[in-house]
Amino acid sequence: MVLTFRQENADGCARRFATVTLPRNKEVIADAWIEFVGEPGLPLPANLDGLVIFVLFFCMTRGGRLLVEGPMSASMLRSLRHFQQAWTRLKPKRCRFVEIVPASFADAPPADDRAIAAFSGGIDSTFLALQHTSDDLGPARYPLTDLMFVHGLDIPLEQSEAFAKAMERSREFVESTSLRLRTVRTNVRKLDIPSWEAVHGAVIGGLLHQFSHEFSLGMIASTNTCENLRLDLGSSPIVDPLLGSKSFSIVHDGAAYGRVDKVRRIAANSLATKSARVCWQGSWSRNCGVCDKCVQTQWISSLWESPIRNALIGRLIFA
Repeated sequence: MVLTFRQENADGCARRFATVTLPRNKEVIADAWIEFVGEPGLPLPANLDGLVIFVLFFCMTRGGRLLVEGPMSASMLRSLRHFQQAWTRLKPKRCRFVEIVPASFADAPPADDRAIAAFSGGIDSTFLALQHTSDDLGPARYPLTDLMFVHGLDIPLEQSEAFAKAMERSREFVESTSLRLRTVRTNVRKLDIPSWEAVHGAVIGGLLHQFSHEFSLGMIASTNTCENLRLDLGSSPIVDPLLGSKSFSIVHDGAAYGRVDKVRRIAANSLATKSARVCWQGSWSRNCGVCDKCVQTQWISSLWESPIRNALIGRLIFA
Protein backbone atom coordinates (compact mmCIF):
# COMPACT_ATOMS: atom_id res chain seq x y z
CA MET A 1 0.00 0.00 0.00
CA VAL A 2 1.08 3.58 -0.69
CA LEU A 3 -0.14 6.65 1.20
CA THR A 4 -0.08 9.98 -0.63
CA PHE A 5 -1.10 13.41 0.61
CA ARG A 6 -2.40 16.55 -0.99
CA GLN A 7 -4.02 19.74 0.29
CA GLU A 8 -6.48 21.98 -1.49
CA ASN A 9 -8.03 25.33 -0.60
CA ALA A 10 -11.49 26.27 -1.82
CA ASP A 11 -14.70 27.93 -0.62
CA GLY A 12 -13.07 29.33 2.51
CA CYS A 13 -11.84 25.91 3.66
CA ALA A 14 -8.68 23.83 3.53
CA ARG A 15 -9.08 20.14 2.69
CA ARG A 16 -6.43 17.47 3.24
CA PHE A 17 -6.57 14.14 1.42
CA ALA A 18 -5.01 10.88 2.54
CA THR A 19 -5.15 8.49 -0.40
CA VAL A 20 -4.16 4.84 -0.13
CA THR A 21 -3.37 2.97 -3.35
CA LEU A 22 -2.08 -0.43 -4.34
CA PRO A 23 1.41 -0.11 -5.87
CA ARG A 24 0.99 -2.59 -8.71
CA ASN A 25 -2.07 -1.20 -10.48
CA LYS A 26 -2.44 2.20 -8.73
CA GLU A 27 -5.94 1.23 -7.61
CA VAL A 28 -7.32 3.67 -5.03
CA ILE A 29 -8.57 1.65 -2.08
CA ALA A 30 -9.14 4.59 0.30
CA ASP A 31 -9.53 8.31 -0.27
CA ALA A 32 -10.11 9.94 3.10
CA TRP A 33 -10.36 13.68 3.50
CA ILE A 34 -10.44 16.21 6.31
CA GLU A 35 -11.97 19.65 5.74
CA PHE A 36 -11.14 22.58 8.00
CA VAL A 37 -14.15 24.90 7.86
CA GLY A 38 -13.28 28.59 7.68
CA GLU A 39 -9.52 27.96 7.61
CA PRO A 40 -8.33 28.44 4.01
CA GLY A 41 -4.85 29.48 5.13
CA LEU A 42 -4.02 26.24 6.95
CA PRO A 43 -0.28 25.59 6.50
CA LEU A 44 0.97 22.32 5.07
CA PRO A 45 1.82 19.78 7.79
CA ALA A 46 5.45 19.41 8.79
CA ASN A 47 5.01 15.63 8.60
CA LEU A 48 2.28 13.08 7.91
CA ASP A 49 2.04 11.63 11.42
CA GLY A 50 -1.62 12.53 11.86
CA LEU A 51 -2.70 11.31 8.44
CA VAL A 52 -1.02 7.94 8.99
CA ILE A 53 -2.93 7.58 12.27
CA PHE A 54 -6.11 8.69 10.51
CA VAL A 55 -6.07 5.78 8.02
CA LEU A 56 -4.14 3.26 10.11
CA PHE A 57 -7.07 1.05 11.08
CA PHE A 58 -8.12 0.82 7.44
CA CYS A 59 -4.61 -0.34 6.55
CA MET A 60 -4.58 -2.78 9.49
CA THR A 61 -7.58 -4.60 8.05
CA ARG A 62 -5.21 -5.62 5.23
CA GLY A 63 -1.81 -5.77 6.91
CA GLY A 64 1.47 -5.73 5.00
CA ARG A 65 3.58 -2.67 4.19
CA LEU A 66 2.53 0.98 3.98
CA LEU A 67 4.86 3.25 2.01
CA VAL A 68 4.31 6.84 3.12
CA GLU A 69 5.15 9.37 0.41
CA GLY A 70 6.22 12.04 2.82
CA PRO A 71 7.98 12.50 6.16
CA MET A 72 7.08 11.13 9.56
CA SER A 73 8.66 11.68 12.95
CA ALA A 74 10.74 8.84 14.34
CA SER A 75 8.95 9.14 17.68
CA MET A 76 5.58 8.62 15.97
CA LEU A 77 6.85 5.55 14.17
CA ARG A 78 7.98 4.06 17.47
CA SER A 79 4.67 4.86 19.16
CA LEU A 80 2.63 3.32 16.35
CA ARG A 81 4.57 0.10 16.65
CA HIS A 82 3.35 -0.24 20.25
CA PHE A 83 -0.14 0.93 19.26
CA GLN A 84 -0.43 -1.72 16.57
CA GLN A 85 0.95 -4.43 18.82
CA ALA A 86 -1.80 -3.63 21.31
CA TRP A 87 -4.57 -3.78 18.72
CA THR A 88 -3.37 -6.95 17.02
CA ARG A 89 -3.77 -8.57 20.44
CA LEU A 90 -7.10 -6.92 21.20
CA LYS A 91 -8.69 -7.54 17.76
CA PRO A 92 -6.63 -10.34 16.17
CA LYS A 93 -9.34 -11.21 13.63
CA ARG A 94 -9.62 -7.67 12.26
CA CYS A 95 -6.26 -6.03 12.92
CA ARG A 96 -3.00 -7.05 11.27
CA PHE A 97 0.36 -5.40 11.80
CA VAL A 98 1.41 -2.87 9.16
CA GLU A 99 5.06 -2.09 8.47
CA ILE A 100 5.10 1.69 8.05
CA VAL A 101 7.90 2.98 5.81
CA PRO A 102 8.11 6.79 5.50
CA ALA A 103 10.00 8.48 2.67
CA SER A 104 11.93 10.54 5.21
CA PHE A 105 11.93 11.67 8.81
CA ALA A 106 11.02 15.11 10.14
CA ASP A 107 9.93 16.39 13.53
CA ALA A 108 7.35 19.12 13.68
CA PRO A 109 8.73 22.42 15.01
CA PRO A 110 7.87 23.08 18.67
CA ALA A 111 4.39 24.54 19.08
CA ASP A 112 2.99 26.69 21.85
CA ASP A 113 2.22 25.01 25.17
CA ARG A 114 -1.49 24.93 24.44
CA ALA A 115 -4.09 22.18 24.20
CA ILE A 116 -6.95 21.44 21.83
CA ALA A 117 -9.66 18.94 22.83
CA ALA A 118 -12.12 16.88 20.82
CA PHE A 119 -15.64 18.09 21.63
CA SER A 120 -19.05 16.62 20.83
CA GLY A 121 -21.28 18.45 23.29
CA GLY A 122 -21.74 15.22 25.25
CA ILE A 123 -21.33 14.67 28.98
CA ASP A 124 -17.67 13.57 28.77
CA SER A 125 -16.33 16.39 26.59
CA THR A 126 -18.45 19.02 28.36
CA PHE A 127 -16.97 17.88 31.68
CA LEU A 128 -13.46 18.12 30.22
CA ALA A 129 -14.09 21.66 28.98
CA LEU A 130 -15.42 22.74 32.38
CA GLN A 131 -12.52 21.25 34.33
CA HIS A 132 -9.83 22.87 32.24
CA THR A 133 -11.38 26.33 32.01
CA SER A 134 -12.11 26.72 35.73
CA ASP A 135 -10.24 26.52 39.01
CA ASP A 136 -11.29 22.89 39.58
CA LEU A 137 -7.76 21.56 39.10
CA GLY A 138 -5.71 24.63 39.99
CA PRO A 139 -2.27 24.70 38.35
CA ALA A 140 -2.66 21.03 37.34
CA ARG A 141 -5.17 21.87 34.62
CA TYR A 142 -4.09 21.70 30.98
CA PRO A 143 -3.71 24.93 28.95
CA LEU A 144 -6.89 24.30 26.96
CA THR A 145 -7.72 27.06 24.48
CA ASP A 146 -9.56 25.36 21.60
CA LEU A 147 -12.19 22.71 20.93
CA MET A 148 -12.49 20.57 17.79
CA PHE A 149 -16.06 19.78 16.72
CA VAL A 150 -16.23 17.16 13.95
CA HIS A 151 -18.97 16.56 11.41
CA GLY A 152 -18.91 13.06 9.96
CA LEU A 153 -18.27 11.03 13.10
CA ASP A 154 -21.36 10.65 15.29
CA ILE A 155 -23.46 12.85 12.97
CA PRO A 156 -23.37 11.60 9.35
CA LEU A 157 -22.10 13.96 6.65
CA GLU A 158 -25.46 13.85 4.93
CA GLN A 159 -27.13 15.42 7.96
CA SER A 160 -25.89 19.00 7.63
CA GLU A 161 -28.93 20.48 9.34
CA ALA A 162 -28.56 18.14 12.30
CA PHE A 163 -24.92 19.10 12.72
CA ALA A 164 -25.77 22.80 12.53
CA LYS A 165 -28.38 22.30 15.27
CA ALA A 166 -25.88 20.40 17.44
CA MET A 167 -23.35 23.22 17.06
CA GLU A 168 -25.95 25.84 17.86
CA ARG A 169 -26.99 23.92 20.98
CA SER A 170 -23.39 24.06 22.26
CA ARG A 171 -22.50 27.54 21.10
CA GLU A 172 -23.59 29.54 24.16
CA PHE A 173 -21.78 27.20 26.55
CA VAL A 174 -18.58 27.20 24.45
CA GLU A 175 -18.60 30.99 24.23
CA SER A 176 -18.95 31.20 28.02
CA THR A 177 -15.68 29.25 28.40
CA SER A 178 -13.81 31.59 25.99
CA LEU A 179 -12.64 28.52 24.07
CA ARG A 180 -12.31 28.76 20.30
CA LEU A 181 -14.44 26.26 18.40
CA ARG A 182 -12.74 24.69 15.35
CA THR A 183 -15.08 22.93 12.94
CA VAL A 184 -13.88 19.93 10.93
CA ARG A 185 -15.65 17.69 8.39
CA THR A 186 -14.48 14.23 7.32
CA ASN A 187 -15.59 11.22 5.29
CA VAL A 188 -13.55 8.73 7.34
CA ARG A 189 -16.57 6.65 8.35
CA LYS A 190 -17.10 5.79 4.68
CA LEU A 191 -13.94 3.66 4.79
CA ASP A 192 -13.96 -0.09 5.32
CA ILE A 193 -12.79 -0.12 8.92
CA PRO A 194 -13.55 -2.22 12.01
CA SER A 195 -16.41 -1.15 14.23
CA TRP A 196 -16.57 2.54 15.09
CA GLU A 197 -16.35 1.65 18.77
CA ALA A 198 -12.92 0.14 18.12
CA VAL A 199 -11.41 2.84 15.91
CA HIS A 200 -12.82 6.14 17.16
CA GLY A 201 -9.90 6.93 19.47
CA ALA A 202 -7.36 6.65 16.64
CA VAL A 203 -9.51 8.66 14.24
CA ILE A 204 -9.93 11.44 16.80
CA GLY A 205 -6.22 11.33 17.59
CA GLY A 206 -5.38 11.64 13.90
CA LEU A 207 -7.71 14.62 13.58
CA LEU A 208 -6.19 16.35 16.61
CA HIS A 209 -2.73 15.90 15.07
CA GLN A 210 -3.83 18.12 12.17
CA PHE A 211 -3.49 21.06 14.58
CA SER A 212 0.01 20.17 15.79
CA HIS A 213 1.41 23.32 14.17
CA GLU A 214 -0.47 25.33 16.83
CA PHE A 215 -0.64 23.05 19.87
CA SER A 216 1.59 20.68 21.80
CA LEU A 217 -1.32 18.72 23.32
CA GLY A 218 -4.43 17.01 22.00
CA MET A 219 -7.07 15.88 24.50
CA ILE A 220 -9.62 13.06 24.32
CA ALA A 221 -12.33 12.88 27.00
CA SER A 222 -12.69 9.61 28.88
CA THR A 223 -15.82 7.51 28.79
CA ASN A 224 -15.06 4.75 31.29
CA THR A 225 -13.39 5.02 34.67
CA CYS A 226 -10.05 3.38 35.42
CA GLU A 227 -11.64 0.42 37.21
CA ASN A 228 -14.05 -0.19 34.30
CA LEU A 229 -11.71 0.11 31.34
CA ARG A 230 -12.58 -1.62 28.08
CA LEU A 231 -9.41 -1.56 25.99
CA ASP A 232 -11.25 -2.93 22.96
CA LEU A 233 -13.60 0.07 22.85
CA GLY A 234 -11.12 2.27 21.05
CA SER A 235 -10.14 4.91 23.58
CA SER A 236 -8.47 4.46 26.96
CA PRO A 237 -5.75 6.02 29.13
CA ILE A 238 -3.51 3.09 28.18
CA VAL A 239 -3.80 3.14 24.37
CA ASP A 240 -4.54 6.80 23.52
CA PRO A 241 -1.13 8.16 24.62
CA LEU A 242 0.48 5.79 22.08
CA LEU A 243 -0.94 8.12 19.42
CA GLY A 244 1.36 10.93 20.57
CA SER A 245 4.79 11.97 19.31
CA LYS A 246 7.70 13.91 20.74
CA SER A 247 6.19 17.21 19.60
CA PHE A 248 2.47 16.48 20.02
CA SER A 249 1.11 14.48 22.97
CA ILE A 250 -2.30 12.84 23.17
CA VAL A 251 -3.91 13.02 26.62
CA HIS A 252 -6.79 10.79 27.68
CA ASP A 253 -8.47 12.91 30.34
CA GLY A 254 -11.04 12.21 33.06
CA ALA A 255 -10.83 8.46 33.70
CA ALA A 256 -10.85 9.11 37.45
CA TYR A 257 -14.41 10.45 37.24
CA GLY A 258 -17.59 8.43 36.81
CA ARG A 259 -20.91 9.44 35.32
CA VAL A 260 -22.22 10.71 38.65
CA ASP A 261 -19.15 12.94 39.13
CA LYS A 262 -19.48 14.40 35.66
CA VAL A 263 -23.20 15.07 35.83
CA ARG A 264 -22.75 16.68 39.26
CA ARG A 265 -20.09 19.04 37.85
CA ILE A 266 -22.19 19.92 34.82
CA ALA A 267 -25.17 20.58 37.09
CA ALA A 268 -23.26 23.44 38.69
CA ASN A 269 -23.15 25.31 35.36
CA SER A 270 -26.49 26.37 33.91
CA LEU A 271 -25.19 26.76 30.34
CA ALA A 272 -23.52 23.37 30.42
CA THR A 273 -26.76 21.89 31.75
CA LYS A 274 -28.72 23.46 28.92
CA SER A 275 -26.34 22.37 26.17
CA ALA A 276 -25.16 18.89 27.18
CA ARG A 277 -26.16 16.10 24.81
CA VAL A 278 -26.88 13.07 26.95
CA CYS A 279 -27.68 10.62 24.15
CA TRP A 280 -27.41 10.12 20.39
CA GLN A 281 -30.96 8.92 19.78
CA GLY A 282 -32.64 12.31 19.85
CA SER A 283 -32.70 14.81 16.97
CA TRP A 284 -29.12 16.04 17.68
CA SER A 285 -30.45 19.38 18.96
CA ARG A 286 -32.24 17.62 21.81
CA ASN A 287 -32.09 14.44 23.91
CA CYS A 288 -34.67 11.70 23.44
CA GLY A 289 -35.54 11.38 27.15
CA VAL A 290 -36.30 7.66 27.04
CA CYS A 291 -33.11 5.77 26.11
CA ASP A 292 -30.86 4.09 28.68
CA LYS A 293 -28.45 7.04 28.85
CA CYS A 294 -31.21 9.59 29.31
CA VAL A 295 -32.94 7.52 31.97
CA GLN A 296 -29.64 6.88 33.73
CA THR A 297 -28.84 10.61 33.75
CA GLN A 298 -32.29 11.44 35.11
CA TRP A 299 -31.77 8.88 37.88
CA ILE A 300 -28.32 10.30 38.71
CA SER A 301 -29.69 13.84 38.81
CA SER A 302 -32.43 12.76 41.22
CA LEU A 303 -29.74 12.03 43.84
CA TRP A 304 -29.44 15.72 44.70
CA GLU A 305 -31.19 19.01 44.20
CA SER A 306 -29.71 20.89 41.27
CA PRO A 307 -30.59 22.80 38.10
CA ILE A 308 -29.92 19.72 36.00
CA ARG A 309 -32.32 17.69 38.14
CA ASN A 310 -35.12 20.16 37.48
CA ALA A 311 -34.23 20.34 33.80
CA LEU A 312 -34.07 16.59 33.35
CA ILE A 313 -37.05 15.63 35.46
CA GLY A 314 -39.06 18.42 33.82
CA ARG A 315 -37.81 17.19 30.42
CA LEU A 316 -36.72 20.74 29.52
CA ILE A 317 -33.46 19.65 27.89
CA PHE A 318 -35.45 17.07 25.92
CA ALA A 319 -37.77 19.68 24.46
